[in-house]
Amino acid sequence: MKNILIEGWRGINHSLALVNQFQLLQLLGMPELKVYHRDMPFLNPSWNAVDNNPGFSDADHALINGIPEPQDEALDVAYSICWPVRLSRAQCRKAITFFVTEFGVSITDFAEGERDISLYTRNENIMVVPSTWAKAKLVEFGFPDEKVHVVPHGVDPSAFSLPRADLREFMRTQLGVGAQDFMFLNLGAMTWNKGIDVLVKAFAVIRKRHANAKLVLKDQSKLYGVGAESTFQRLMTESPELVTEDVRNSIILVTSTLTTPMMSLLYGSADAYVSPYRAEGFNLPVIEAIASGTQVIVTAGGATDDFCNPGVALKIESTPVENGVIGHAVPGFHLEPSLDSLITHMEAVISGQRIAPETFGAGREQLIEEFSWKACTTRLAALF
Repeated sequence: MKNILIEGWRGINHSLALVNQFQLLQLLGMPELKVYHRDMPFLNPSWNAVDNNPGFSDADHALINGIPEPQDEALDVAYSICWPVRLSRAQCRKAITFFVTEFGVSITDFAEGERDISLYTRNENIMVVPSTWAKAKLVEFGFPDEKVHVVPHGVDPSAFSLPRADLREFMRTQLGVGAQDFMFLNLGAMTWNKGIDVLVKAFAVIRKRHANAKLVLKDQSKLYGVGAESTFQRLMTESPELVTEDVRNSIILVTSTLTTPMMSLLYGSADAYVSPYRAEGFNLPVIEAIASGTQVIVTAGGATDDFCNPGVALKIESTPVENGVIGHAVPGFHLEPSLDSLITHMEAVISGQRIAPETFGAGREQLIEEFSWKACTTRLAALF
């Protein structure tokens, strides 16, 4: 049996914390491992389990929080998954460091005192990233290719599953979405890399053509500090002829904290999940939406290429743009999604030109098999 120390975040719904908690649940079921956990400081001291509840069941919450800190046990491996990035200082044979990046790597991504980059891959030490996109950014920065391992994020098929018809109807009614309405959904933060501005502009065009179009967004200002209303006001000021009051009134904001079953039902209640992102390290909501039975529209060329095949997704054309336009500290590029391509795909799905149900069903089953949290965490455990 190997003694494994995980250093990360628990108890909140930040993506790093969610990944850590989903992985912990799987690691606890591996008899060859004895798992310990050390809580690391949150990036934002105001984050808390009330405002940023991760939505796990009471049973899973108890399992996650019941993992003890090590005392005087000899450790084999330490795995660090938090931000800023830091190398574990635990006494062990091997240190594994998780790193996720959207635009690229900067030395300031590493905690002060942890910026001797050579240490992260010295001897048996390795880096873990969730996507081919993220790996390319680390190699571009200078990490050795063979020392950067892709371990994708996953989805829990027992938690994110096809919704019952009556519950789907209930959720849509609660949102104010009628049976004849077409519901587009995005649950990403209002940060620039998520492309919410592009989505709202595209939706504005679709809304003018289809009075039954609705867009549901999640306001995560308590977590990321970027609110939906300020985003809408900016877009209405920049493009008043496009983002009108009618368009604003057809956008529904979800502001409450959601449990995992509620998240799955929200995904499954949508007619299409749309993510015109500029840069993502993985994009967890996309894989959860697919598992919940909803086809997706995503940017081509980015992190979602790893798991979005034509059977489950429509791809938005994109153009590489040098990161210098946003003042990032490293070379490289992000993607600018084509507004016209996004409008074309949204028009297609609302007009009934959707992926055939049997094609989507087969693609969804393949995705769940390959990218379940069990399968993905098994890949992580193999590196231990």
